[in-house]
Amino acid sequence: KGLLIDSYIEPELAWEERTSQRDGSSSWTRRKVSAPRQQHLQVALRDLFAEKSIRHLLLVDDAGSGKSVASLRIEWLLNESQTRKEILGYSLPRLVIHWSGRLPAAKISTLQRALIETLTNQPSWQEGSATTSSRDQRNRASTLVEYALRKGRVIVIVDAFDELTEPQRQKVADWFQDTSDNVRWIITSRDD
Repeated sequence: KGLLIDSYIEPELAWEERTSQRDGSSSWTRRKVSAPRQQHLQVALRDLFAEKSIRHLLLVDDAGSGKSVASLRIEWLLNESQTRKEILGYSLPRLVIHWSGRLPAAKISTLQRALIETLTNQPSWQEGSATTSSRDQRNRASTLVEYALRKGRVIVIVDAFDELTEPQRQKVADWFQDTSDNVRWIITSRDD
């Protein structure tokens, strides 16, 4: 028997923004989303990404608070043409990669190789390329990733950052430092 859910209530979202003070310190301002609750996530993303200075998002909360569900919902919203346009202001396709609790392979050293590996291991990618060789699939993935990176059309979602091994967390931190100017990062983690 499956689990029957009678209703689902969207979380009420708010976020804190850091403002740098002249003396070098920071202050935090809490902002609430002004929208019906079922649109909170979409409106929050739109409001956050409308700020030119905000390129990345970190979701931090306790275990079981809905971070993974939110990361999957964000992935869906960014892959849908209409909601992507409402959030980002334009509907051009984005390469949205979602990793949850692990990276594609331990020996991958660059974000570009990790994105290619992730794409070529997707069942939908393999189904769409059933008649082509694995080398041709990898070449297609490489071309797509290179183009998306060059055009700034990559969004990487790392869910459960706290569950990655220490070397994987360091790898993500390095990739973030290397690519934060042209890749949008959305990371979820427990508040430990």
